[in-house]
Amino acid sequence: MAVITMLGAGGGSGSAGNPNNTYNSFSIFEASNNQNAPTGQNWFTNFYFPSNPNYQNSWKSSVLGELFGIAIDSNKNIYFTAGFWGTTYFQIGVAGPGGVYKMDNQTWEVTPFITTGNGPNQIPNFAEGLGNIVYDKWNNQLFISNMNDGKIYRYRPNGILLSVYDPFLPDTSSPFDFCGYGEAVFGLGINMEEKLYLYFSKIVEDTDTVNLIENNSIWKIEIADGGDFNGNEIFCFEINDYNQSNSNHESNPISDIVFTSEGDKMYITEKGIQSVWSVPGQTIHVFEGVPHCSRVFEYVYDFQLMQWSLSKQYFIGNYDKNNNTNGGVALGSRKLNGSMQSEELLWVSGSALRHPSYNDFPGAYDYVYGATAVPRSGNSLVPVFPNYVQTSSIYVDIQTFGANNTPILKGQYGDIEIFENFENLVTIDYPNVNERTLLKSIDVLGRETNKNKNQPIFYIYDDGTVEKKIIIE
Repeated sequence: MAVITMLGAGGGSGSAGNPNNTYNSFSIFEASNNQNAPTGQNWFTNFYFPSNPNYQNSWKSSVLGELFGIAIDSNKNIYFTAGFWGTTYFQIGVAGPGGVYKMDNQTWEVTPFITTGNGPNQIPNFAEGLGNIVYDKWNNQLFISNMNDGKIYRYRPNGILLSVYDPFLPDTSSPFDFCGYGEAVFGLGINMEEKLYLYFSKIVEDTDTVNLIENNSIWKIEIADGGDFNGNEIFCFEINDYNQSNSNHESNPISDIVFTSEGDKMYITEKGIQSVWSVPGQTIHVFEGVPHCSRVFEYVYDFQLMQWSLSKQYFIGNYDKNNNTNGGVALGSRKLNGSMQSEELLWVSGSALRHPSYNDFPGAYDYVYGATAVPRSGNSLVPVFPNYVQTSSIYVDIQTFGANNTPILKGQYGDIEIFENFENLVTIDYPNVNERTLLKSIDVLGRETNKNKNQPIFYIYDDGTVEKKIIIE
């Protein structure tokens, strides 16, 4: 399954920040059972929600506000970081702009995990929001980047703050301001090489604020035995300028970092940002998202030279220059002939993945906003090639579910993460459940069946709903 965060519930509408709205701040959908997923068209996959209405309410943006980062721990609890990205109403969740939320792996209820402030186990943040979050499976801990002070916070999964690391120069900004270019840390990743390293990205420029001396970059710091930061930050590489007609020849901030299980390949994605700006009459500084100019790259690690080299760029979506990521990247399996091929797909959050001005092929949905999966081996802009972006990509229209899980057309999205465990499905609750036709029933491995006793069976209906039942004998 996949988890994707929302930064707004409508293109430019900022409805995720509307105090009276009922839209979810994230969505969960089926991503792994993709053997029959169409390419180049919208995949009408299943979306999942808690069966308890009270827990469904805990997903709403009136509770969580705008979210960006996602991390999933070894027990399949899910963590979300507060985002503050320039939609109309600037909705902040109940945990504050430095808040982190945790979704329970059994009930799927979301509750505040870390709140904003200067007290014990809190994160200080006036209104700038957090960057991203990553789970360290080797030490059972979380790392969180803070846009307010440029620091990285280290937490236990029980919410206890362990330590704080401030890379680069000491933060000298006002506690009420963005920490500044050259100090801000955004994307996070964790990887085992000759040692365990925490990777993080440094913001030095964006669409409006172009740096002529350096580009946005990737750094790392060693994580010692026991899990604490060890030593100083180590420079890895800068990314190249974005030299397209819809840019100012800058690089965009790197918002997400992920590694293969072997640790030899890194995937990074940019997030288009249109500088920081002040809310009139206040000292709040926030980012405004800029679409259609953010890229996804693969880097390969040389274990002898201990350095990363650019391998390829991926093309995301149909629109314009095919650089339509919203800032999230994750690795997922491809299902082929009934077997799962691990880490064969690269899932990316994105906008205008299908758009009528650029679609080569008609389909049920002219517009797709949400998520796409592209071959990890790479894709192409050449229509006659088998890996052509429009014929090799899986597209999922997220539709930003709202009241009674009804969708709206267009959304602004954030991070995406994948977890592949079919036994953790929660009962789905959609409207109009009596007006539907059973399409098929499957077991936990996706095999068609209707006779299994004392085991879960999933009944799939033509309206997109799924029921989980166990026949006791």
